[in-house]
Amino acid sequence: MNTGTQPADMAVCRYRKWKVFSLFLTGLFVLTCYIFSTGVSSIQTQMLRMADYQQSFSRHLTSQTNQDLIRYKMQADGRHHHTDINRTHCQPLDSTYTTYAIVNKQVRYPLGSILHLELTTRNRTGSPRTCGGDFFQAKLFSPKLNASTAGKIVDHQDGTYSISFLLGWTGRAFLSVELVHPREAIDGLKKVRETPNTGYLFNGTFFDHNAILDEQKCYSSKEEGFDNREDYCSYTKPEANISFWCRRPKKKDVSCEQLAFVISDLANKERYDEANGKLLTEDEWLYFRKGQYFQVGIAAEDGITQVIVAQKGKKETFLTQIFNRP
Repeated sequence: MNTGTQPADMAVCRYRKWKVFSLFLTGLFVLTCYIFSTGVSSIQTQMLRMADYQQSFSRHLTSQTNQDLIRYKMQADGRHHHTDINRTHCQPLDSTYTTYAIVNKQVRYPLGSILHLELTTRNRTGSPRTCGGDFFQAKLFSPKLNASTAGKIVDHQDGTYSISFLLGWTGRAFLSVELVHPREAIDGLKKVRETPNTGYLFNGTFFDHNAILDEQKCYSSKEEGFDNREDYCSYTKPEANISFWCRRPKKKDVSCEQLAFVISDLANKERYDEANGKLLTEDEWLYFRKGQYFQVGIAAEDGITQVIVAQKGKKETFLTQIFNRP
């Protein structure tokens, strides 16, 4: 009897071992897929953040350029005295009391409509400010869809800002408003930019649709060696009163046109002072402190930080219902 049952027992044993091995391979495959999808999602999120920063920086640069042109015209007409007085008496904003709120509140927003926000800056006593000139970045995004869009920001020069978003997808979308630089930091950047031979001030990143190609130092004023055009990329626009250069990428297949975004190097005080001399006072350096005046999130006044977008005139689809779940 024992001899007859031995082959059957061995077959059962081999079957169980194969089943355990198959489950192990399946688990390993699922884990590999999860790690790969997480990595791809992280790369996509970083690329979207870079694109959003580039759009916001370009819009702010254009806005500041237009404001500078208007200010120059007012100075030529002898009407700049009031502007200078208002700028002197404007108190710095406090990010703790600065908030934003949705203007056109709805339960659901039609696809393709516009979402309007109002941002109100306040000082350290909680009182509204009466001046503008701050650099904010606003974003509407969906982590599940890996989608995002930068908001259009209008500075009313009275301490308030209007922000608008085009609602371009269905489902749940989240709001993010960030103070990049207060007006005092921007004044410091302008002072450094207008001072000749200040060394490097920015780090430029050359980027395509897939990856970072190169990183080079950028300058707002000429230094020794700038006469050699082969070593530098010029982004100077005299008609807009903008002077800007970056060192040419070292890789031969990377062109000057692939400069994607520029980040200020003022966050590193010691390194900047060593390269440029002490152009900014200790009080001016405070406005480049990260988490307080530099790259700090702005809270929603009523706590509403998300909206739901649905197809206009149609019932929600199955995917929309899934994305709308908490």
